[in-house]
Amino acid sequence: MKSSKTILVTGGNGHIGFNVLKEVVKKYKNVYVLGRRISNKLAILIKENNVNIIKCDITDAESLSRFKNDFEKIDVVIHLAAFVPKTKEADNTDTAMKINLIGTMNLAKLVKNGSKFIFISTCEVYGVPKTAIIREEHPLNPLSYYGKSKANAELFLQSYSAKKEINLVILRLTSVYGPGELINRAIPNFISAAIINKSPIIYGDGSDKRDFIFIDDVVNYIIATIEQGFGVYNIATGKIYSIKEIAEKIIKIAKANVNVKFKEIKKHKMDYIFDITRAKEFGYTPKIEIDEGLSKEIGWFKYEK
Repeated sequence: MKSSKTILVTGGNGHIGFNVLKEVVKKYKNVYVLGRRISNKLAILIKENNVNIIKCDITDAESLSRFKNDFEKIDVVIHLAAFVPKTKEADNTDTAMKINLIGTMNLAKLVKNGSKFIFISTCEVYGVPKTAIIREEHPLNPLSYYGKSKANAELFLQSYSAKKEINLVILRLTSVYGPGELINRAIPNFISAAIINKSPIIYGDGSDKRDFIFIDDVVNYIIATIEQGFGVYNIATGKIYSIKEIAEKIIKIAKANVNVKFKEIKKHKMDYIFDITRAKEFGYTPKIEIDEGLSKEIGWFKYEK
């Protein structure tokens, strides 16, 4: 039986947002989606599940305020809409701050007292690790404008939610992968090369280690926070792999007869290992191991993309 809670999802066109919305409509009767535009696949999901639409730009406070009556009905906001730069060159401070900070502020100001606000943040807020294992208390010192905009949004929400009695949950996601992710990211880049028997290219020596979490596990964590949780959580697997290891796994799974190619680039080596003890409160741990997740994404690239 579906819950009678009313849920709002922003960023429904995105990789994570669309997958979250698919699960939300299975569990909740009353669902809203907010966004500037509605893609064809999102429009189908909306129509099939009778989802309410708030077509609006979160950076436009005046337009957003016209939906004040709708916000009075909403019990839980899952805020996924964000500017995520596709390349380092696209990491623009004005755009990042406008969408990720100002847009978040505008949205939060319409949320009713006593409701829940789930903010999807990033582990990029930590910047250069000061400890071997990164816990939620680690200082925030982001290197990118994207990371800075998310960190500033977190600080605003923590202050504002305390004044307005909003139950705030902040989920700091590590590297999310899986079917449907954008081609500009490392894993889909490696896959798109390997499936046509071309060498994946790594910039640097590929020794940097990252924590990669599969899209389904991320969605399950987000869904769990609707009913439980308060505060800040690292959403990761607790396992790390070097970029070189990931590329080699993809070559092996795709059965490509190639080797990894390296392009020299000057950069500092940084390994990110996250403590996920706090996230265990949800009674959920990541289920998809890296080889299985990569196989699923390779299959999607070959047969569904």
